[in-house]
Amino acid sequence: MASHVGASIVFETTVGDFTVDLFTEDCPKACLNLLKLCKLKYFNRNPFHFIQRDFIAQCGRIEPGEGNSIWGLIARNQVFFDDELRNQQRKRERLYHDRAGLLCMANLDRPDTNTSQ
Repeated sequence: MASHVGASIVFETTVGDFTVDLFTEDCPKACLNLLKLCKLKYFNRNPFHFIQRDFIAQCGRIEPGEGNSIWGLIARNQVFFDDELRNQQRKRERLYHDRAGLLCMANLDRPDTNTSQ
C-alpha cells in the first residue's frame, strides 16, 4: 500500500533544484518540523555538510547551539522530538529506506533525538 503524499518542498541548490514529497500522515512531526523550518528560511545558505556518492547528502545546522527542531526554537528546553516510526510495523513496511531518493530526519544515534538535519 502506497503512503499518501501530503505536501511537497522544492529545494533550490547551486547544482540544481529537487523536489521532495512529504508523507504527512505517516510522519506528522517530522513533516511539520521540516515545513516550518523551511518557512523560517532556516536552511537558506546552508551547505550539504556530509555527502557520500550513491548513499547520502545531509544538510542542517551543525554549529554549536544550532540544529534545533522547531520545538527547540520555541522552547529551548525541548530541542528534540520523538521518533515516529519506532515500533510501528505497518508504517515501517511502507516507509523503509530501501531505495534512492528518500528523505529522513537524522538523529543523535539514540531514540527520540530528531532535530533539524
